[in-house]
Amino acid sequence: MSEEIKSGLSSTVGGIVKDVVSPSAKIIGSWLGDSLSVNYSQWRAKQAAKVVEGAGEILAELNLKPTICKPKILLPLIEQASLEEDDDLTKKWMGLLASAVIGDSIHPSYSKILSEIIQSEAKIIDYLYSLEMDLDKLQEDKTPEGRKSKRNFLKQFWLKKIQEFVGFNDEEFYLSIDNLLRIRLCYHPDEEESYEVVTETSLDDEELSVNTESITNIYANTEVIRLTRLGKSFVKACRGSSS
Repeated sequence: MSEEIKSGLSSTVGGIVKDVVSPSAKIIGSWLGDSLSVNYSQWRAKQAAKVVEGAGEILAELNLKPTICKPKILLPLIEQASLEEDDDLTKKWMGLLASAVIGDSIHPSYSKILSEIIQSEAKIIDYLYSLEMDLDKLQEDKTPEGRKSKRNFLKQFWLKKIQEFVGFNDEEFYLSIDNLLRIRLCYHPDEEESYEVVTETSLDDEELSVNTESITNIYANTEVIRLTRLGKSFVKACRGSSS
């Protein structure tokens, strides 16, 4: 890894780690005692440093150097990242930090969103993101065969197909889906259903006349799940500016 890039990132965000973790540690310390305050502060500082280190490695692999990041984005990111315990989610904090410090468009809400999902939910949105990227490639084929392939591929977004892939039980899976819908990373796509309804009938000289009207019903298909635009952007940002 390029030591120059690593050093640059550390100097960019390293100075705020101590300031971020100390206030919360003091609050906990007043509740459970000075000993826990020290341990809690040290644990958060170690976790924050781990995220900074990982982000530096991502930048080095991409041969990118950190730039100035807005405090509105950087401070909450480091603070929330210092609380993470899950290894897989820690990698997402690393990716999000890497994206933030190279000047990518990172919404201020991304830190809060990442702090509100668990590992199972991260697995679901990662899988959905890969499906969305594959679907985008199919969209380029305008031939009849391409349109047929697209229709068949859309079946991969059915909830039962996704649950089968991630391997979660019903409770874990549907709780995860509910949370992803709550924070607007996912949505149920609209479907259309058209049918004819009789609006008027008349009998003239023993001939029945029937007037009909075409009705289109639009409804959310709750058996299908897709990533929102926010969801796609969020997953991409958590990959450290990689697609």
